[in-house]
Amino acid sequence: MCSFASIKDNITSAAFNAMLKSEKILAIINAQLERYGKVNDISINTVEKRLLLRLMPHGGREVEISAQFRITPDGSHVYFSNMIASELWITHIMEDFIAGKEIQVPEKVRIALSPWVRHLS
Repeated sequence: MCSFASIKDNITSAAFNAMLKSEKILAIINAQLERYGKVNDISINTVEKRLLLRLMPHGGREVEISAQFRITPDGSHVYFSNMIASELWITHIMEDFIAGKEIQVPEKVRIALSPWVRHLS
């Protein structure tokens, strides 16, 4: 039996992911990552606080990345943990340089995500 809360969570996740996949949001995200490659797909499970990302690095093959996240209540910073990539060396880089560190959310991304912060923090 589904509870009202689980139905609400599923609707919230679906709506959020539809917004994430919009051309405008992908353009903002890709502008931040253009030095490294292009994001082909992105989804977030708002209940489990898990990010799934498919990235096409310049000169490489597509990489899948999965990570838990925690965003601050004001949406200004994010913390990642349990980061796994389809390429082991990328997993190691993420563990060494990203996991557990406070990362400032770029202003354009923060503004775009502001209506959703309460579902993400």
